[in-house]
This record gives sequence, structure tokens and C-alpha cells, in this order.
Amino acid sequence: AMVFASHHAHLLVDARITGLLRPRATVLLETAKFIVETRKANRQEFGRRLLQMAALRGWQCVGAPDGSEAAWIRCEYDAGTAESIAAAAREAWQKTSKAAEASSQNADERPLLELTCTTDEMGADETQVL
Repeated sequence: AMVFASHHAHLLVDARITGLLRPRATVLLETAKFIVETRKANRQEFGRRLLQMAALRGWQCVGAPDGSEAAWIRCEYDAGTAESIAAAAREAWQKTSKAAEASSQNADERPLLELTCTTDEMGADETQVL
């Protein structure tokens, strides 16, 4: 099993993380439940982003909470199904990010944080808004 504390969630952006796992593994992701300074909406958004990043890695999350009530999200990795899960997540992410970009441009808003992922999995120079 691999465990990610909430303050290490940024490591999920790196596709090489999956290479550290056995062909079948369990991954635990800590939510923002115990970060005192966060509001419920922020905890839910953090949990949603954890689920999104886990799916992009090809991990199947069990129970899939909203991130505000549960302390941990349990994900299962299976090398045999990971690519199909990741491909579906990439497609959904690209649609969502294009819609968010159009909405952001229309509202003249800038995201708080943008990460650029240059792995083969995401395609060269894809920008991910967190």
C-alpha cells in the first residue's frame, strides 16, 4: 500500500508515481477533513481533485466520498485496468478543463494555481488547473 498525506497531494500530478506500485496495490489518500483552516466547500473541492488525480493515474477509488466527511479515500490500482480508467479520466478532464477555460475567459478570472504536466500520459505541455 502507498499512503499520501494531504500535504503531499501535489505528488499525484507526476505519472511516475504509478510506477512505484505493484501490479495490484492499494493507495490511501488523506482528505482535507482535519485541516482546520478549511471550509466545507474547500474540503469538498480538495476531495474532488484527489478523485480526479487518482483517476488520471488509473486508480479506482472505492466509496468515493466528497472529501469533506471521510478522512481517507481508498483507491485500488490494477495494472490490467489502469490504462482504460486513465484514458476515460483524461478525456473527461480535457472536456472539463476546456469548459473551465472558456468560462474563466468569459468571467475574466484567473485560476489560483496552474500546473503543467509534460508526461506522455497527459500529452506535452498540458496545463492542469488546481
